[in-house]
Amino acid sequence: MVMFKDDFDTFCKYLAVRPPNGDRTVHQHLEDRHLEKAIRGMYYLAHYRHQPDAGEVITVALDQYCGRVDPDAQTDAEARATAHKIKEIHQRVVDAVTAVGATVHEGPVKYTGEVLLSP
Repeated sequence: MVMFKDDFDTFCKYLAVRPPNGDRTVHQHLEDRHLEKAIRGMYYLAHYRHQPDAGEVITVALDQYCGRVDPDAQTDAEARATAHKIKEIHQRVVDAVTAVGATVHEGPVKYTGEVLLSP
């Protein structure tokens, strides 16, 4: 597996060199992860498979932090910035995938972590 952690620029460049050549699909979803108290981290995840002419199948993955959401914050500025970053990353990934003749399959948002109630 080739993993790009918080490096979607390199993921997009790698995609151009080693595109999904099996099912021609990049699978994508958002992940809502617990950070602390009620604060949530939003992550953009994507993966696909590439098989070189002479070699075994490689899974290529992206795990990109997009920002946090704090339901107890005084304003929604941070949540709006996170939503904007998710849209920006998604559009750049879609553009890179489309450029190599593949498609993006968008999965549902996944929740991971525990629920902590505020005191």
